[in-house]
Amino acid sequence: LITPVLKAMKALHPPLHITACIRAYTEPIARRIGEIDAVLIDRLGSGSLSVLAVWQAACEWRQGQFDMVIYFTTSYPYTLVGCLAGIRHRVGDWARVGMRPWLNVKVRQFYRNVTKHEVEHNYDLCDIFKQALALMPMSITVTEAEIDVFRKKPQIPDGPVGVIHLGTGGGIKAWLPESFAALADHLADEFALFVLVIGSPSEIPLAQRFNAAARRSHRNLVGLTDLSDLPVALACGRYFIGVDSGPMHLAAALQIPTISIFAT
Repeated sequence: LITPVLKAMKALHPPLHITACIRAYTEPIARRIGEIDAVLIDRLGSGSLSVLAVWQAACEWRQGQFDMVIYFTTSYPYTLVGCLAGIRHRVGDWARVGMRPWLNVKVRQFYRNVTKHEVEHNYDLCDIFKQALALMPMSITVTEAEIDVFRKKPQIPDGPVGVIHLGTGGGIKAWLPESFAALADHLADEFALFVLVIGSPSEIPLAQRFNAAARRSHRNLVGLTDLSDLPVALACGRYFIGVDSGPMHLAAALQIPTISIFAT
């Protein structure tokens, strides 16, 4: 969801070199975002937080000789890291009280304004450029060669493919796998759509319920794809169907027609 503003920043300042600090497991996705020139792995969010760990992160950031850091997410330890690293411009949401002491460029994002999308909140942080940033679409890169190779692995036919993602990060967003199965059967019966079902290893129990409820046989890749394969699997589809989740946003970034089910 930060790709539109990164694209806009690059359009405004083409020489801009962007380094993203990310969780290790998201690196395969970050490598597909053309606006990201380099990555730093987040050492604090996934391990024990200590004074030594904060200092080591600050030393790593200092080596990058960054002119500016923009905190698109709430990260109290990293606001201190940016300060210790001597980064001249440190941009973040002034409403986050715990971040205030370490910010010197203060912006209000007004997260309680529910009329704004997350992308728009990210644009709010970049008012510091004092020039209007063009509203850009989300985007990631998948090549036709990658799609061709992926189609051969699970023997996906050349006809129309629909991709269904069964899972979600929270139970309140979930839709029953039996309902997904009924929908997949309908798509296959009425539209001759080949249905590809995707998900993480933790979602295998959902896939088992899906298989048990489905009348037809659908290609089930739940637990068989990682984050490196996920964008390619999504790009194979003519449509994407799922709940509010990371794969849904990836499908939108790939410009795939997307149906998002909000079950509650």
